[in-house]
Amino acid sequence: MKSLLLALALLFAVSNARATVLIYKGTTNTKAKPNQLVPSRVTTYLLYETETTKTIIVRAYKKNGMSVVDGEFALTLQRTLVNVSNGRQATVLHLSVTDSTSPQSLLDSIEYLRGTNDTITVNSMGTIQQHPRTFEGIRYTGQTSSGVGRYSEERFFFSLMKSRTKTANDGNQDIFQARDALLGDLNGN
Repeated sequence: MKSLLLALALLFAVSNARATVLIYKGTTNTKAKPNQLVPSRVTTYLLYETETTKTIIVRAYKKNGMSVVDGEFALTLQRTLVNVSNGRQATVLHLSVTDSTSPQSLLDSIEYLRGTNDTITVNSMGTIQQHPRTFEGIRYTGQTSSGVGRYSEERFFFSLMKSRTKTANDGNQDIFQARDALLGDLNGN
């Protein structure tokens, strides 16, 4: 009877488990033309839900003397595992979007993040997974609207935030709940 109850409890725990969320912190250096919408260097957070490959970027910066925190919408990136030296693997997250459905507007964007996989403890229970400790990458965006063009280039470097990652996974948070908790902390709520 005890073994049946234990099996049911484990099944319940596994069925209610959420995807693993990894939280990284770093900086983004941006060059944009014709005008810079955000400062050229900002503190940036990358939230990455490993099973769904959803990512969210959260930026914190000062503009006109005011603190600004914004969180982008979730973007599902493609994941590719590649072999690197010494039998190790690397994770590459990438997306290329070209939308030229109208002659009046054009969007062309590339996002590319890469990092060599390492052993990471993702929660306080000691669950170990293989994911990058750091990601570096680039995002290019070019767009025109009604004949007015805009171009930006962003370069990222992110390092895993161990304690925030463990807190999110211990709390069984999905990527949106982890984003909301991070935004609340950054906004002082």
